[in-house]
Amino acid sequence: MNKSVKQIQLEERILKMLEGKPLQAMQLLFEDPEIQALQEYANIVSIKRLGYNDHGPVHMRKATLNTITMFHLLHEAGIKMNLEKERVGSAEDSLVGVIMASLMHDMGMTIARDSHEFLSIQIATPFIEKVLAAVYKDDDYNLKAAVRSIAIEGIFGHMPPTRFTRWKRDWCSSGMAATMEKRPCPNPHDPIFQSPSR
Repeated sequence: MNKSVKQIQLEERILKMLEGKPLQAMQLLFEDPEIQALQEYANIVSIKRLGYNDHGPVHMRKATLNTITMFHLLHEAGIKMNLEKERVGSAEDSLVGVIMASLMHDMGMTIARDSHEFLSIQIATPFIEKVLAAVYKDDDYNLKAAVRSIAIEGIFGHMPPTRFTRWKRDWCSSGMAATMEKRPCPNPHDPIFQSPSR
């Protein structure tokens, strides 16, 4: 694998922040050449084809570093994660799920920007399964189901579901709408654009 200096530095920082199952999971993910290849290609598609910013190995490691930092802050403040509150798993199990989500959340960018969170789930699922098989006991079905769900929920949830359509959001964020229409775009966080309550 050919990793950049920045990527290697981020990996070293991340690994120092982990222990136990999360450390084991992260090492497996960092050592996987297919994940590396997918993340590099996601960056090629993002930057060269679509003209977006970094969505590759460095970005995904920065997201993972920030995820771990926030996770530790919440845990140290006594805030229980869902798996703990639901009495399905521990904080350690929750961290396994969220680091998998953060490291693989943009792998769908290898295909397209639109709905890339759904594509990321499809691409990441075999790697999630590989980590679960290595880190958890074979008969830990309930725990593996919960950790898998946390990972997939994290990937799915990194894009906000709203009725504020993507074309309108992209149009507004480009600055073109204000220039062409001579009026500001609506705020996509305004309750009128939010998905209806379930």
